[in-house]
Amino acid sequence: MTIQKVLIVGMLDSIHLARWLKQFSSSDVQFLIFPSSHFRNIHPNLVSLDSPKFRIFGVRLFGRHSGYFDSLLTFRLINNRIGHTLRKIYLRFAIFLFQPTIIHAIEIQHAGYLMKPGKSSVAKKILTNWGSDIYYFQHFDYHKQKIVTALDWASHYSAECERDYELASSLGFSGKFLPRIPNAGGLDLEEGSLRCSDRDLILVKTYGGQFGAGEIAIRSLQKFVDEFPQLRVHFYSVTPDLEEKVRQTQLASQGRVTYSTLRKPLKHEELINMFRDARIYLGCSKSDGLSTSFLEAVCGGAYPIQTNTSCAQELVNEGVIGSIINLDEESVLDALRKAHLNPDYLNAAQDANFAYARRRLSVDFVRNKAQKFYDI
Repeated sequence: MTIQKVLIVGMLDSIHLARWLKQFSSSDVQFLIFPSSHFRNIHPNLVSLDSPKFRIFGVRLFGRHSGYFDSLLTFRLINNRIGHTLRKIYLRFAIFLFQPTIIHAIEIQHAGYLMKPGKSSVAKKILTNWGSDIYYFQHFDYHKQKIVTALDWASHYSAECERDYELASSLGFSGKFLPRIPNAGGLDLEEGSLRCSDRDLILVKTYGGQFGAGEIAIRSLQKFVDEFPQLRVHFYSVTPDLEEKVRQTQLASQGRVTYSTLRKPLKHEELINMFRDARIYLGCSKSDGLSTSFLEAVCGGAYPIQTNTSCAQELVNEGVIGSIINLDEESVLDALRKAHLNPDYLNAAQDANFAYARRRLSVDFVRNKAQKFYDI
């Protein structure tokens, strides 16, 4: 049998990319990983994979930091357009050297936009949708055309939501769909030592910027902790535009509010442990895919509350118990109050969600699905 050689085009500083690739450590697939965007450092979990099986383009020549290699690709001092063109040239060089049987563009706005339809010696080309790649960016003419071009390039498409398969079809994709699985790999299943109703921590993802709606979350939690002073709150992944608001909330909280920032994030294992200690998880966003944090709440035993701008509703339809709410302060507060004041409901949700996670989200289940991903 011919060994598959897969050229991965993705973000080298992403833990999600590293987790996806780790699933293939025991397979016969050979990988070359090419940077789809500027990066400061290669993610440590990806560095640990670097071996004859998982080669990272340019690392042995230019080192593990972006340094000269990525500066050469981006040409920032001239302009980003030339940098993007240079990255395409280097990508063609990588294809020529590696001679892959499959090209896999993981994420659309960087990796997908590098791809050009037309004649190619590589017949199998996979495009993977991350988060809001299509759902959000389709509304902008510039991005919509690039998305259509990337879909036209691909022979196969993968996503985490049925919503995004339908959107790909509506934008003209006519290739083959790959199975819907978490595209950052499976999750470790451990509920923590306490029943959900015995926990006192509210865990809040606090993005601002283009996709986040952290201000709504902050205002809601300011009122919520005043109503229920026995609860603690941790805001995590706080973006720079929201740091001062969160800091002021902390100062007024008498020690019940803590936070960690996107610039100095919690280690992944630290965050997972917080989900295992959390009573409720809250995610507010203007746009999202199948939120990884929502999945981590399901696996950790925290009651998940997510705005309906994600596609988490699909998991609720399949048996997960959580609250899918409108993106407004009243809806957030109402969901928080109802969940907190119904301890039996919290425990029932914990049991149902962990059963779902065992069936559909575990490391072993997703890895078994993923290892058939390149058998196309």
